[in-house]
Amino acid sequence: MQLLKQLGKQLGLVILMGSSVFSVSSASAQAVESQVLVNVDVIYGVNYLKCLLSCTTTQKVDVVTIGGRLNLNSSPYISRIVFGRNLLVDPFSINFLNDKNVGGSRPDFTDSLNSYNPFLEVTFNEKPATTEPPNNRLTLDLDYIGSNPPAFPYNNTTCKDGNGCVLFHYGYSEEITSTGPLTPSFFQTLIQLRDGNSLARDIRQMATPIVTSSQGGVTQYLIVYHEQIDPVENGVVIGVWTEFPVGSGTSGEEIPLQKKLKDIVQTQPQTQTLSYSNKNPGLIKISNTRVLLSATQIPLDKLQRKDLPPADPRFIPLPSADGIIAPGQTTTPVTIQPPIQSSKKAMTWIINTTVNVNGKTYVQARYDSQTNPYSGDTSINEVRSLLCIRKSQELASNPIPNIATGTAYTNSWSGGEVFAIPEVVGSSLLSPADADGKCQAAGKNRYGLSGFRMAEFHDANEPYSGFGFYAQSDDPSLSNPGTRFWVRINDQDANPWKL
Repeated sequence: MQLLKQLGKQLGLVILMGSSVFSVSSASAQAVESQVLVNVDVIYGVNYLKCLLSCTTTQKVDVVTIGGRLNLNSSPYISRIVFGRNLLVDPFSINFLNDKNVGGSRPDFTDSLNSYNPFLEVTFNEKPATTEPPNNRLTLDLDYIGSNPPAFPYNNTTCKDGNGCVLFHYGYSEEITSTGPLTPSFFQTLIQLRDGNSLARDIRQMATPIVTSSQGGVTQYLIVYHEQIDPVENGVVIGVWTEFPVGSGTSGEEIPLQKKLKDIVQTQPQTQTLSYSNKNPGLIKISNTRVLLSATQIPLDKLQRKDLPPADPRFIPLPSADGIIAPGQTTTPVTIQPPIQSSKKAMTWIINTTVNVNGKTYVQARYDSQTNPYSGDTSINEVRSLLCIRKSQELASNPIPNIATGTAYTNSWSGGEVFAIPEVVGSSLLSPADADGKCQAAGKNRYGLSGFRMAEFHDANEPYSGFGFYAQSDDPSLSNPGTRFWVRINDQDANPWKL
């Protein structure tokens, strides 16, 4: 592949190279067939895209090709890689942030290897354009008033372009035969764009993470996040999520890929190590390495900055793994220390009743037999939903008739509306202000309203009330049986944070 256009140093471009999930690993000499799943998020600065083809009046560009390149020689243990044809995340047929569904792409696989060609490619290519909707052009409007505008504002964690950035998302699987530690064999990323009849392709080199661990069955999953740049021309940042199954010394059934994220819990593993390999001709700088241990396999579509950002408090920084890697170098393995587990518990509630009155839905949030408002009932290492409430004078002055039948002490009207944020690790709620901030941001994004905060034990309107309240809600997740919710209490040590 030929690089047709170099990146401008002064313009921002972020490529987020996504997650890899290994279904089986082996450290023995016996060859083992495994599956690797790769998710990719690509974020480009708007000013860079305008100048990739033309720096004049370009406002729209078509995406022609998105994909990646692997190097079979990136690991001495790998003897075979074949791309899966059925497990794909097509950037031309998804709606992820500013991507548009334009009817799918034409995937192209190159995985027939021989001694003269150790490289593999998987690309998603536009189909021939049609005149009938939906046509197959994935067109980017490089301003904020078009139909497919920039996804991220300036100064977002991933965007340093004053005019914002745009994002792509794609994924694929690799079927690998290996006699040792598995690697995703990253080598290069590429994207091809069109402005009128002009085409430009940009290619960037990549390093590959390598994880070693003890034998004994897949019982946990290690997610490694890192960022990499070319230290000479540092206008490109590549962020990589890689998910490895690791053994703890005892056999365990492999957990299906689609198992829900809510069961994630960090548990004690045996020691693993992390190193990086650079099979490219140029230097690569690794930074911001972070690791997360999960008892369940995190679905591929959750391993990106929207659902699993590197700032997630479950990630443990591993700065000793960072550094500059020379061409052909593999870094010295760094031991991954298991996370310290908290013994603290926090209080949870349930939704006990859901009723409809005059076309509106109301729920009764309350304690149950599991709830412990004094010392907590659920480990803060676990994942639960976060219950958020917004009180208003309008709702307070219009209590629902014949429903809030509780006493002055329990289950009375709150004068509020509630919703839930799913999949929240208790330990990620660092303080009352932090929990309220999460509710405020989610409520603003979901409803366009300010004033949401974490629900509290005494949120009913009656004096001295507690143990439950009624509130208005249009959140369908609040009617799911068995769901438990983090709820704070202001006068006891039953919160995820210290009192």
